[in-house]
Amino acid sequence: MITFDEFIKKYEGKKVATPNGNYPGQCVSLVQMYLYECFGVKSEARGDGNTYAGNLIKEGLAIKVALKKIKKGDIISYPAGHDGCDPQYGHVAIYYDKNHVFQQNVNVAGDGVDTMTASLNHGFKPKLDSSCTIARMKGGVKEKSVTEIAEEVLDGKWGNGETRKKKLESAGYDYETVQAKVNELLGTKKSIKEIAQEVIDGKWGNGTDRKNRLTKAGYDYSKVQAQVNSMLNTNLDKIAKEVIQGKWGIGATRKARLQAAGYDYNKVQAKVNQLLKK
Repeated sequence: MITFDEFIKKYEGKKVATPNGNYPGQCVSLVQMYLYECFGVKSEARGDGNTYAGNLIKEGLAIKVALKKIKKGDIISYPAGHDGCDPQYGHVAIYYDKNHVFQQNVNVAGDGVDTMTASLNHGFKPKLDSSCTIARMKGGVKEKSVTEIAEEVLDGKWGNGETRKKKLESAGYDYETVQAKVNELLGTKKSIKEIAQEVIDGKWGNGTDRKNRLTKAGYDYSKVQAQVNSMLNTNLDKIAKEVIQGKWGIGATRKARLQAAGYDYNKVQAKVNQLLKK
């Protein structure tokens, strides 16, 4: 799914049909495409322009909004004949701001305008008053792209597992779409071995901080730590010899430096003792 701004950029100046390719240039067709592209709502007939918003509310897809609370992305149904709208079918448009609605097929009696392309700037916006029906899709209009939300997921802002799914769906996002983008982004991450080396180099912190940072970045902490342990065990002889040579200090200083570098102090010391007995 895309944001409202992305939708406008995609269709501005075009004769928009329904997602099924029907009725190009009609006001209802633009709104059907908006629902499909921005909310994942299946394309189907929901009445004429003057009844469209009300029918969305009746279906439970949207909530009714008071005039004074209208905001960007809300759907407006204008009554038949209202302020120059079609005398039989009315009109439907998408609210952008107090000076603009995104719409097509604006019919204004007597001025020769019959604009069959989508635009924010037709130069005509039917008067918005209490006779109009305003619908807001449940979850609200999405201001962020799927990629932005996926990046937030990786940053840990949407939780994990079932909690993440519920929060995303409550906010109006399609969980499967977001998760697919998350998986795609994770496909560019470094290998476990590369990250393990960075852990050993001290780039991911220690203890709980390390675990949290790795998890938020999309890495499996257990797998990374297992690789770290494997790599450290491989280097154990080398590190123990460096300890004996005095390169890691003594006492508490040695312990602190070894642990900060990601080594298991007790294992290193045991190897040191073993080498010294030879």
